Amino acid sequence: MEHRYTAREHVLPRYSVLAEQWPDFRALMGDSADNIRGIRGVGAKTAARLLTGGRRLENIPAEELRPAWTAQWAQVLRWREMIKLDTRATVSDNLLITSPTAPLPTAAQVLEALHLW
Repeated sequence: MEHRYTAREHVLPRYSVLAEQWPDFRALMGDSADNIRGIRGVGAKTAARLLTGGRRLENIPAEELRPAWTAQWAQVLRWREMIKLDTRATVSDNLLITSPTAPLPTAAQVLEALHLW
């Protein structure tokens, strides 16, 4: 399985939004990996259109939102906060490595080491 990491410069060409808009974009369209439902009927194209010109959720004109979307707006704002990266955390520069880590012990080895077997 190959992992692909997305850097800041890849976001705009790939998703049509700025990297700074990523939490807004994902809050609108959802992210099943993070259990974020998103707004039903809003996919990548619609989310990018709503965020056109560098807009954030609070800058989207009300006339561009459907009534069903505005009914979920408080939830969308909560989802955005859940998605945001905490920039206060320190992360080492060598966090992403290309070499595999050592294999994990088997369940039997763990049970034996804990004297549970």
